[in-house]
Amino acid sequence: MKILVLGGTSFFGAEIAAQLVNEGHAVTLFTRGQRPLPPPLVGKVDQLLGDRTRRADLARAAAAGPWDALIDNIAFTPDDVALALDLFSGTGRYVLTSTGSVYRWAPADTLQPLDEEDVDFSRDPAGYGPGDPGWDYAHGKVYAEKVLREQSQMPWTIIRPPVVLGPHDPTHRGAWYFARLMRGGPLLLANSGANSFRLVFSEDLARAYRLALGTERAVGRTYNIAQPEIITLREFLEAAATILQVEPDFVEVPARFLDQNGQDLGGPYAGMTFIPSIARAETDLGFGATPFKTWLATTVRWYRDEFEGRPGSVLQLRDAELSFAERWRRATASFGD
Repeated sequence: MKILVLGGTSFFGAEIAAQLVNEGHAVTLFTRGQRPLPPPLVGKVDQLLGDRTRRADLARAAAAGPWDALIDNIAFTPDDVALALDLFSGTGRYVLTSTGSVYRWAPADTLQPLDEEDVDFSRDPAGYGPGDPGWDYAHGKVYAEKVLREQSQMPWTIIRPPVVLGPHDPTHRGAWYFARLMRGGPLLLANSGANSFRLVFSEDLARAYRLALGTERAVGRTYNIAQPEIITLREFLEAAATILQVEPDFVEVPARFLDQNGQDLGGPYAGMTFIPSIARAETDLGFGATPFKTWLATTVRWYRDEFEGRPGSVLQLRDAELSFAERWRRATASFGD
């Protein structure tokens, strides 16, 4: 197939491109050119430069077709999707990268695991709106999905990942914890780290796109893509500590005390509870995931051995955390007497 990937020079976008190339597809990346091609893609993909939000730039990419498939990793608003639908008419499949954040639009009484049809597109959620964390991103994605689902001119598939982890993760969410485990010292653990979730390995997520493009069953369908294991934050950290061969020094604190002047000292996964159902992907796509501890080891070792970012980017709150941990331990020392 001749496939255009919008956004594909970093993290799982690059992994999608690499896997498609290895499967024998002709892949072109449309990017702003702000990052060099990852070494595995050099000489193996074509590249078009432009701004996803500029009609003229995207029209040039459309004119380089026709395309058998369009994978859109960088549609963040309904207008982004509407523009692509207008320009890429005749494309064989539109695969939209969405997010688990759209489940904020599930009714409040919806039980987990969350099914793909649990999102209610008819109204915005009560108690969540502009100004709340993540609103712009989640709101843009849910209505981008809505535009795609309500049109009939182009076959489509929607992929909804939870938090994605793996080597070269630009968000540094996993690195936030790995850096603290490696440096040692107290690690604040909100509510004993009992919150449960599913994650997804970047290579597994990329494979789901290949599987979706390989079957007509995926047309007009939305898929949660995640690991089968449901883990707690504490289990995640203990597994990472075992890989690093360190002993974690947890300081267990009720979550309500960890919001210090608007800064959450509990880390990016504190309080995260998100368990998407993956039954549809397993049935329709034959999706299977790398075992959690296997891919976590790959990711942790990459951070330990190859990460070239500055530690300060993930340790900027460390002094505040250490100060809080010391004060908390002093204040609660008598509880054990």
